[in-house]
Amino acid sequence: MRKTLIIVTAGATIASAQLALADMQYSGSLAGMFESATSAGATVHSYGGGGQFLVSFDQPGFNVQVSGAGATADTGTSTTMWFGDGDVFWRDPKGTFGASVSHASLSAGYLNAKVTSYGAFGEWYLLHDLTLRIKGGAFSGDASGEYGGAGAEYFPLRDFGLSADYTYVNTTGHSASVIGAGAEYLVSEDLPLSVRIGYDRASGYGATAETFSLQVKYSFGLSGSLIDWSHRGPISWNGALSGL
Repeated sequence: MRKTLIIVTAGATIASAQLALADMQYSGSLAGMFESATSAGATVHSYGGGGQFLVSFDQPGFNVQVSGAGATADTGTSTTMWFGDGDVFWRDPKGTFGASVSHASLSAGYLNAKVTSYGAFGEWYLLHDLTLRIKGGAFSGDASGEYGGAGAEYFPLRDFGLSADYTYVNTTGHSASVIGAGAEYLVSEDLPLSVRIGYDRASGYGATAETFSLQVKYSFGLSGSLIDWSHRGPISWNGALSGL
């Protein structure tokens, strides 16, 4: 009887584990990006790429995501930038909330700066086609301070989205802010391939900068409209100071 109970218990445990693995979903994206930034009459072009990988343990449920990206700029000297971050969050039909850890590095000639940030974030799916966002945290390293942000995304069409966001960064005795806007179009739900254009205006530390960006992204692991990807796929808005 005891042996039978052990066998039954072991079988149930294996079946539960198999069921849990069956519920897991994997998705991600690969992106290439071009940026043109203008400040004080000078223009700098940068080129980069990155990727995201998301593991969803259930829908709704717990999620884990890792992201990374790198870029190089034509500043007249060897300039490279890269970052990586990890996110853990809960997602259900009403929204998403979680925490992020990010590490960023900038290398330009003899300058080598590194910053690590820790933050929390949330998204509220106010309507099926309207999302409200918020985030905040702190960073330390070669610079330290706090940051916060808010944003929104609206989908006038199932495969077309408009977004706007605001980010505020505070360091000892200084502050800066970034206002951004973007538009993304899912060219094909079968591939799926999307194109995004963006504009950012940063001000602070006695200077202003305007940046125009173009991103082409290939996603994998799921299917559906751009709204479906926003609610079920890799997150683009997280608690990190930097993002894809």
